Amino acid sequence: MGGSRVPEDPTALNAAASSVHQTITQHHLYNPYTHCTHTINTHAHTHTSGASEDFSEVEREEEEVEEEEDEDEEEESVQAHCRVGKTQQKGGVRKNEKRREEKTKEEKRCLKCLDSDSGDRCTWSCCGALLVWASDRLVKHIYPSSYRGVVSAGEGLLDFVTGGNSGGGDGDGGTFTINHSMGLVSRLAALLEQGNNSDVTLRLETVGTDEVRVIRAHSLVLALQSNVFEELLRNRTTSSTSTTTTTTTATSSSSSSSSSPTSSPTSTRGRGSETLVIRESAESVAAFDKFIRYLYSGELAVRLDQATTLHLLATKYNVSMLRQGLSQFMSENLASEAPSSRAVRWYEYAVQSGDEALRDSCLRYLTWNLTSALRSRDWPEVSAPLLLTLLQRSDLVLHSELELFEAVEAWLERQDPDGLTAENALRSIRYAMMAPRELFRLQRESGVLQRYAESVRDLLFMSYQFHSASPLQLAKFFDVNCSLFAPRNYLGSAWGVPWVIGSPARDDRSVSFQTQLGPSGHDAGKRVTWNALFSPRWLPLSLRPPFSEQGAMQPPPRPEAGRPRVIVTPATSSADMAGVSFQKTLLVVARLQGGMAVRHVYNFHQSTEESGDFLAGVDLQRRNSDYLPNGSLHLHIIIKPLYQSLIATKN
Repeated sequence: MGGSRVPEDPTALNAAASSVHQTITQHHLYNPYTHCTHTINTHAHTHTSGASEDFSEVEREEEEVEEEEDEDEEEESVQAHCRVGKTQQKGGVRKNEKRREEKTKEEKRCLKCLDSDSGDRCTWSCCGALLVWASDRLVKHIYPSSYRGVVSAGEGLLDFVTGGNSGGGDGDGGTFTINHSMGLVSRLAALLEQGNNSDVTLRLETVGTDEVRVIRAHSLVLALQSNVFEELLRNRTTSSTSTTTTTTTATSSSSSSSSSPTSSPTSTRGRGSETLVIRESAESVAAFDKFIRYLYSGELAVRLDQATTLHLLATKYNVSMLRQGLSQFMSENLASEAPSSRAVRWYEYAVQSGDEALRDSCLRYLTWNLTSALRSRDWPEVSAPLLLTLLQRSDLVLHSELELFEAVEAWLERQDPDGLTAENALRSIRYAMMAPRELFRLQRESGVLQRYAESVRDLLFMSYQFHSASPLQLAKFFDVNCSLFAPRNYLGSAWGVPWVIGSPARDDRSVSFQTQLGPSGHDAGKRVTWNALFSPRWLPLSLRPPFSEQGAMQPPPRPEAGRPRVIVTPATSSADMAGVSFQKTLLVVARLQGGMAVRHVYNFHQSTEESGDFLAGVDLQRRNSDYLPNGSLHLHIIIKPLYQSLIATKN
């Protein structure tokens, strides 16, 4: 037996391999559950709080060894490691201090694994492991066959191996967490692909065609992930000789929001096997493979054209985590540069499927980006409830009230609804926010307005009076506090100004602009000058350094302690401004998955500090941030004059 040969005794072999295994895994902590934009991943995560502390302790020990040992001693330590198994076989006893020192040397050598490229073997001669890399992360550390018995539970695939030495002495009291969940998931996926030991067959039939697909599955997995499948499979245990049929009703919607027939999963029991007959639409059948794979792997790659179909399947079979993930994915992809509007289609679908979170996200997006929706080809097809819901809102962001009227007119001509719906839609237009010349033109040229003239005659009359008299005189006869005289968030130059701030994290910026005094014709010709100041690192009073008793200021806080703020104040004052209050609205435009869109809306009277969360969590120094397209912060300031203070004084 040669001196360099590794001993064949299993106990010594496992001890030597365990030392290598522990050393490598302490330095290669890898989290495989990274999410991409279009991937739904609901794997269970394992968190270990002591990993970073252990790694720092190893680094400190390595530095001490490097200072104490010269190059000859390091070479001797490598050779000593190669003889670990043989030394243990001979039953040599070492002191605890010497064992910790040699262990530290071995851990230092294991760091050489990080210097290897994809597919290379570890440069540490005693390790010899095959390394597999992905996105600069070590995903596999496959040991030679002589060491495989040590990590047979994961077949050499180390997802997480972390340790915390909570004991004393030579570290025999250490606790380690071994997580091979990624290997388990891959085995489950392979179980579906190969159909091994399957006890249920899914017979997938396409409604309206003779197409049939068969999927061999496992009742345990289906029942764990879906209580609908669980109910279907439970029926077979209550009746072993008869056929059990269970019908589940769900509103099916494809990307075009069309309804499909009711699906009827049928459970039939054969000899030692179970067959579930599932009838789905063609769109659902095309996505069913992805849906079933998710039940086994917890991961799903999503395309925009399959989002509603997969969401429908998750809703129908009550797979809540998948449904929540798809709802979030759809909410983050509402923006679109195409002539169609996903927000309109997905809102209608969310109402049908009962997904309130998705419905609210779509409604918020449409409210803040109404202009893009009005110009889409999907606008004439919106439902009457959605149209009336939008028309009632005062926080709509659009260019002008005239733009909204023209969109409603196009919708009425296309849909030709009943008289009550048409009247409600036309009476929701705020005619007082249009100039008198625009009102005259609409009365003369609009066929819709002529058709329903009697329904809106009183609103047009009040609008003309609003523009001809002062608000003080008008308040004597009308309630100027009603929605007819309240402006929305208009993007026209008379209401505010866009503001593009390059390199916003650098220093304070300011801008001056003018708006009309009020929306009425009596005040439209009068101008108010405004000054706006943007501070990227403004410090609230509670965070400012106090003065000591000797009058010296304490050291200032770090720059990152500040937060962004915008303050808008009038630069001029006059008697005409008496009784008029001004609400400031700040729009934050950012990149979404499909293009540029208004992402946040802040309402305040003087400063965004009033909202408390202005640009909270936004890194203004990160050049590739979604909030900094082309390295600039895109804002839009809107000034909304209100006569509420004047009316309160009158009353």
